[in-house]
Amino acid sequence: MAKQTINIGTTANDGTGDPIRAAFEKVNDNFTEIYTANTGTNTGDQDLSAYATTAAVAAGYQPLDSDLTAISALTTTAYGRALLSTADAATLRSAIGVGQADAPTFLAQTLTGQSLTSSQSTNLLDLATTWDTVGTPTGIKLDVINTNSNPAALLMDLQVSGGTKFKVAKGGSFSFRAGNTFADISSDGVGRILMNPTAPNGVRISGDLHIGTADVVLIQDASGILAQRNGTAKQALRVYNTNLSTAPEWAEFDWITSGVGNTLRIGTNLSGTGGARPIEFVVGGVVRWTIATSGNATFTGGLTIGSSAAFAFSGRVLFSAPSVGVYLLQNNTQDDFNRLQLGGTTSAFPAIKRNGTGIDIVLANDSGFAPVKGKLTTDTAYTATVVAATGYITIYDSTGTAYRVPCAV
Repeated sequence: MAKQTINIGTTANDGTGDPIRAAFEKVNDNFTEIYTANTGTNTGDQDLSAYATTAAVAAGYQPLDSDLTAISALTTTAYGRALLSTADAATLRSAIGVGQADAPTFLAQTLTGQSLTSSQSTNLLDLATTWDTVGTPTGIKLDVINTNSNPAALLMDLQVSGGTKFKVAKGGSFSFRAGNTFADISSDGVGRILMNPTAPNGVRISGDLHIGTADVVLIQDASGILAQRNGTAKQALRVYNTNLSTAPEWAEFDWITSGVGNTLRIGTNLSGTGGARPIEFVVGGVVRWTIATSGNATFTGGLTIGSSAAFAFSGRVLFSAPSVGVYLLQNNTQDDFNRLQLGGTTSAFPAIKRNGTGIDIVLANDSGFAPVKGKLTTDTAYTATVVAATGYITIYDSTGTAYRVPCAV
């Protein structure tokens, strides 16, 4: 029905307008059409175009259309209208860029509410992707612009029942918990890994420790035994005194660089302008054997060879082996070595002593001469001649009987 307008005449009370009854019939008809339209029971023709105008919308009206086909008249953007008219969840995800090629930006997010029971195993966060690209994508990336944060701030904190099991500090170190103790792993800034667990047992490695290109392997051979082995590959251990690139010095326990195959070499070594270093063997904190850089060996105390052969040395006696034989030297010079004591140091033992160009057989404490037993042989052959006795010497046999032998001058 078209809108009915009441004729009010030209001037007041001029008798040209609609009678009162006719006028209110028009009013009733107009109201009926409006009420019928609002309740949806009117089946007659209705012209609702006026409700879809921009002016009507601006006045706060919603177009009467269950499909919102007239929503384009709303004062909004095409993107906003697309969100209101999405047909399903997939279309909505596509519109807001979730799971698509777009990269939406989110503020801080919290995922809560999941409570699994019985045999449920739904993941709280399940990410899946397909990489078929020559690019360098990142699965999970977190970029924190750190302008002012607490030193204990964490990049990650994984917990079970409120207790941290794995955490990554903002400085890059990370820790993991086994039982009630954290193990901390960090770097010293030059590529080396530092492991500083607070557990009283320190760092434990289950299995073999492969170093470098895995040709150096530390292995537990047995209880309390550490081995460095790798099949048949020869091994060496070095302990450095200095590692200067031009003058390194080190101690070595070496199967690799020995001059003779399958020979163990123990000692000090050097390279470049490094210096030769002596070796000291220490027992109970006391140096017992020193090998100087010249090769001379000095012993303090005794040296036992085998099970019974013993050689006693003191700081005053050195052995040397020149090309002509063996010297007994004192203070590393060819001075008198005093005496060579045989068996002991008292008068109950003999000794050999130098006397000019001769040798004296004396008591070990040098309190007198010691007896000599054996066969005397001259350095020249016998010559027959008449001996004119001018004196004699006394020689004792094995029973102590004295014999006088005449002598001539």
